[in-house]
Amino acid sequence: MTVCRTLEQLQGVIDQRLAVWCERQDVIAMSAAFGRCGKALCNSLWALAVLAGGGVPASPAASALAPALVREAVRRREEFQTEELRQLWQAQHELGGEVAEALARSPDLLAAMEAAVSAKRATGSTTSSTQEQVAEALQRLLQKGRLPIVSVRMEVVVEGVLGRVDIVADWSDGRRVAIEVDGPDHFLTHRKDDPSAVIGSTALRNRQLRRAFGEGGLLCVPYWECSSQIQSRSSQAGSPSPAPPVEAPPPEQQLQGVIDQRLAVWCERQDVIAMSAAFGRCGKLESAHASGPAATAAARAGIIAALAPALLPLVPRIRQPAGCSLPLWALAKAGAAIDGRVESELAPALLQRLPPPALLDAGAAAAMQRGKAQECANTLWALAVLQLRNAGLEAAVCGRLGELLQREPESLVAQALCNSLWALAVLAGGGVPASPAASALAPALVREAVRRREEFQTEELRQLWQAQHELGGEVAEALARSPDLLAAMEAAVSAKRATGSTTSSTQEQVAEALQRLLQKGRLPIVSVRMEVVVEGVLGRVDIVADWSDGRRVAIEVDGPDHFLTHRKDDPSAVIGSTALRNRQLRRAFGEGGLLCVPYWE
Repeated sequence: MTVCRTLEQLQGVIDQRLAVWCERQDVIAMSAAFGRCGKALCNSLWALAVLAGGGVPASPAASALAPALVREAVRRREEFQTEELRQLWQAQHELGGEVAEALARSPDLLAAMEAAVSAKRATGSTTSSTQEQVAEALQRLLQKGRLPIVSVRMEVVVEGVLGRVDIVADWSDGRRVAIEVDGPDHFLTHRKDDPSAVIGSTALRNRQLRRAFGEGGLLCVPYWECSSQIQSRSSQAGSPSPAPPVEAPPPEQQLQGVIDQRLAVWCERQDVIAMSAAFGRCGKLESAHASGPAATAAARAGIIAALAPALLPLVPRIRQPAGCSLPLWALAKAGAAIDGRVESELAPALLQRLPPPALLDAGAAAAMQRGKAQECANTLWALAVLQLRNAGLEAAVCGRLGELLQREPESLVAQALCNSLWALAVLAGGGVPASPAASALAPALVREAVRRREEFQTEELRQLWQAQHELGGEVAEALARSPDLLAAMEAAVSAKRATGSTTSSTQEQVAEALQRLLQKGRLPIVSVRMEVVVEGVLGRVDIVADWSDGRRVAIEVDGPDHFLTHRKDDPSAVIGSTALRNRQLRRAFGEGGLLCVPYWE
């Protein structure tokens, strides 16, 4: 889309191009137009919020402008994206008065602002090595009894503060001190080495922290002082070698502890934002501890079992795409590890809320206009895994992803990029024609994948391999123009085939039964082979039976993790990865060449 610096310029572009967009069903361009509308408005309100604390009284013009801006924001409350909602939240807290009163008269906008802030707090930020050094130095002083502190916590969520606090030190007298370790990007470059010369967003953060922690409750450590302060404090403590850091409990235990403490309060307040954020943290759980992936999967299932009954009756209160996409993502990651009526009812209920039916009926051009790249990718991936089709929703998510890919390609991390391509590959065989937005999205995604070909892990390369074989056309052509990436994809697939998978006892029983029938001449088969590598199929085939007439039949023995828990005992109700595997097998073995044996048979 043409760069538009004012709303007047944007209106001119829309007047010229809207008929063409409608004719082409170009939801990507429409979504981009929606995204341009709210930026200038929210930037102006945020600037007034920053300047309000600069020590200089606001001018009469500024005092009159803020209420006028916020009234316009309330009128156009459907237009804002996540970052703009966070700017409104900051303006509400900094400017107060008429600004806060006007926002309070729009519950939908308030809920959207809170959801955007909760999402930022839930994801946190990358912990720097300097931040970790400061925290470790404090831990050593704590262990030596050289400071009257009882605990040191990192990445702490504090009420009234937009992001997470780098470090919070709890003192023995009950006080708390916030410690922010500020890198070069927090300071004005023309006033180097002046701790007070911070940029506007950092000044705003500091005001929030002083309100939350009180006078003397904030310590900002500029990057140029970190090394000397750490060395000084360590030498004063008489510690020639650092003490080993205190090992934190696994993240699944931390999350379970938060839920145990807060779930009753969330239910009482009907706080769907906090519940959705907890689902998001649950989806992110990965096994980084000795407990291993099995323990992490069990912990994830237990957390979902606690959260799902609480969220299910409150689903109608969810107003934001993230409120639906985060629980859907967690449910999809848990797969068949979860079981139970409430969990199986939650996914369809969430999908009915994402996006609102009225927007879908209107064409879904703005259905996900506030969704971030990760939220859209999560939703698309969950739709594919759960095998839930909604043409309007798919078009909306694909349109939003396409717009973000054009405008902010780096906002789509490598994993989300490959997850989205894999999801389109799964959905391409679901019997529902692809939307124009999905058809446009796949080539755009693969071009971005080729550009960033050095970033992918083994599993992501396998997803690209599957997209190449399922989507073909422009996707396959774009990948063919990158020999290095093609070679990496083939190597990842070859590695999976070489390692194979664990043979289950059920699989062995089926193979033994076929062998007995072969030996007794009861079936016209000449051999039975297990764990067979077949061209065009990602993994190994459980069993291949070679028939006397030259035909081959693939036999897959499918355990519980291949099926959707809310459609129990339905052999066709398989998850997305199994549906994709079955398509690969039918292509390789021909019509009638695949037999799937579900575990209950």
